[in-house]
Amino acid sequence: MTTHKMATDWKKLQEQVKAKRAKKGAKRSREEIKIENGEIVVQRLSAEVTGKAQKFSRIGPREFVSFEYNEVTMENLKRACKRHFEAKIGRGLVCDILAGEQGPSCKTVEQIPNIKMIHVRFISRKDVDIIESDGDYCASLMSIGETHSKKRLTSSSSALATPKPIEHKSMVQTGSSPSKFYPRSLSVTDMIKLGKIKKQEGTTVVDIYEFSMDGQTWSQVPTTVEYLVEKVAVGEGGFRKAYRATTKHPRFKHKTWVLKRYHPEAVKNIVDTGVGIDKHTKKAVQMHLLARNFASQLTKSLAPEAAIKFGETFRYRNVYYGKTKEGESVTIEEFIDGKFRKYLNNTGLLCGDKADPLCQKAESLAHFSHEKSKGKILLVDIQGGGFELYDPEIASSELFDDNEMLFCV
Repeated sequence: MTTHKMATDWKKLQEQVKAKRAKKGAKRSREEIKIENGEIVVQRLSAEVTGKAQKFSRIGPREFVSFEYNEVTMENLKRACKRHFEAKIGRGLVCDILAGEQGPSCKTVEQIPNIKMIHVRFISRKDVDIIESDGDYCASLMSIGETHSKKRLTSSSSALATPKPIEHKSMVQTGSSPSKFYPRSLSVTDMIKLGKIKKQEGTTVVDIYEFSMDGQTWSQVPTTVEYLVEKVAVGEGGFRKAYRATTKHPRFKHKTWVLKRYHPEAVKNIVDTGVGIDKHTKKAVQMHLLARNFASQLTKSLAPEAAIKFGETFRYRNVYYGKTKEGESVTIEEFIDGKFRKYLNNTGLLCGDKADPLCQKAESLAHFSHEKSKGKILLVDIQGGGFELYDPEIASSELFDDNEMLFCV
């Protein structure tokens, strides 16, 4: 082997290692965080750190935990773990997701090193308050274990000896631990502004309700979210107008949303059919989730070789039912950017060229829904931007069931 070739091979190896490290260190987006097969692997850890290494000890082997939620959030991960381990740990404890056996606690899903295998511990609400109130997250996590260890040491040794007073000045505590709060640096202009009440931008407060496809039930306790809604609509249909919206709510702030409101005349038409606006809006959400289920089932049903030939498949994103403080029924959906296209109208007929692969895939999805429902249901009004779909309609072989109109009007 020549010297030149050895140098070339060495350079290639360095580039490969560099590329691998860059990929490993890259931050994942929320869209990349997915859970396959509805399960996560969980390693339960002790509530406190132990030993010289100050590590959380493993409790039992790793376990498969069922994850039945549509969205991968910290709240949903904790709910799944708590439900799985509740029989062993009892009620009243709080699930804390850790980055590893030495901590720290994860605040966001993106901080979890490997979503396929997560570490959890169960602690009291008091310990959670300590973590959340301390600015130094890692230090507070370790201090909890140290505090509990000191308490055990004090209680066990008190029967053997009388504690001596602490005389060393560096160990005397005159109050609570120093605050880790750092005040914001304010300009003179900012200081002057605080002498006046800032005019509040118009926001819309919405109580959001979620529908569980697994339990076929609606949540009873809403999540209240304050949205800043744009005044000009980004889209309009026969029934509703769509407005872009953003929020600072920790659960929903990472995405742009669309708030959809009914036209006044649409409200009248819906009410005239004997269906209330609340019911109609909830049905619209259920219909969207059913369409999302069909699209996901089609994707999963493709064998590896067929999936390569079929290519990219359609998908629907999250949608929620909302009730504003003014009593208006709305839907909250993920914003989809791109050029709008309708592939299949609400009669099931193509709206584009039959040779267009997207139109062919829309027909495939509609046919798949018909087959899966044994001829009872047909997914129509397939539309969206690229492979991201929204506002579907469901046609059913029967118009009524137990004197109630099926799906939407």
